Amino acid sequence: MKSLLVSAGLSVMLFLFSCKQNSGNYAIEIDTALSNEALKKTKIILYQMQLPSEMAKIFEGEKSAFTREVINPVENASKYLTSTQAALNVGVYGVDLCYCRLFDETQHELSILTVIRNLSEQLGIPKEEFTTTFKDFEKNIGNRDSLEAYIVRFYTTADKYLKSNEREVVAGLIVLGGWIEAMHIACSMIDEENFNHMKERIAVQKYSLNTLISLLSNYSGDLTIAKYLLRMKVLKKYFDKIEIYYEQGDLTIDTLNKLIAANQLQLNIPEETIIEIKTLVESIRNEITN
Repeated sequence: MKSLLVSAGLSVMLFLFSCKQNSGNYAIEIDTALSNEALKKTKIILYQMQLPSEMAKIFEGEKSAFTREVINPVENASKYLTSTQAALNVGVYGVDLCYCRLFDETQHELSILTVIRNLSEQLGIPKEEFTTTFKDFEKNIGNRDSLEAYIVRFYTTADKYLKSNEREVVAGLIVLGGWIEAMHIACSMIDEENFNHMKERIAVQKYSLNTLISLLSNYSGDLTIAKYLLRMKVLKKYFDKIEIYYEQGDLTIDTLNKLIAANQLQLNIPEETIIEIKTLVESIRNEITN
C-alpha cells in the first residue's frame, strides 16, 4: 500500500504519513544515522541544507557542461553595498564556488573566493575567522575533496561567528541566498535529455524549503526577512502541488545527516508546476544578484 508523504508544521519531527486509502497516520521510523551500506541502496532527500556544499548536491552528478553564464559574475560584487546585499550574495557565491569546483574551473574558483572574502569583511566578519581557511583553499586548489572541506569550514565558522554576535538575520540571509542560487542552477540544467530526472531533484526540495521557511520565520521581525519570507511562502504553494509517494514502512529519517531515505519514491509533478517554480526562483534570484 502506498502512502502520501506530507510535512506537517515546521519541524521534520512532525512529518506525518497520510495513507491514500486510509485516513490513519503513520509515524516515521527515526534513525540517528544510516549506515553507508544503507545509503547506497536508497533514494536520498536532504531536508535541511545550510551549507553551500549541501545545497550543491541538488545538481551534483549531472551530465552537463560548465556554463559560465549560470553563475553570478564577480563584477556584480561591487554593487553590493548594504549588509543585506552582501549577506545574500555570500550565499550565492558560495554555491557558485561549489558549482565551479565540480568542473575544476580553477580561475573562476579563485575569483569567487576573493569576492567571498571581500563581502565577508564587508559584513564585519574578522579576517582571523577565515584567513587560514582561504590560504589552505588556495594551496589545495586542485584537490576537490579538500576544497569542499574548506568551503564547509568557512561557512560553518561564519555562521557560528554571526550567531554568537547576535547577527542571526545576516546568517539567515546567507542561507537564503545559497538556497536560491542552488535552485537557479538546478533549474538551468533542465533540458529535454534529463527533464524527468532534474524535475525530480527540484521537486523534492519542497522539504528543504519547509526547513528554510522555518529558519526565516524565526527572524520575521526583520523587514528584509519578512519580504523574502512572503516570497518563499508563495514558492511553497507551488511545491505543495507536488505529491510524493512511498511504500508504507519504507521511509527513514536520518536526524544526524538531516536526510530522508527510501528504497522507492514515486512523484506526481505537474509540468506547469516546475515552470512556476523556475519562474519565481529566477525572479527572486535576479532581485538578489542585480
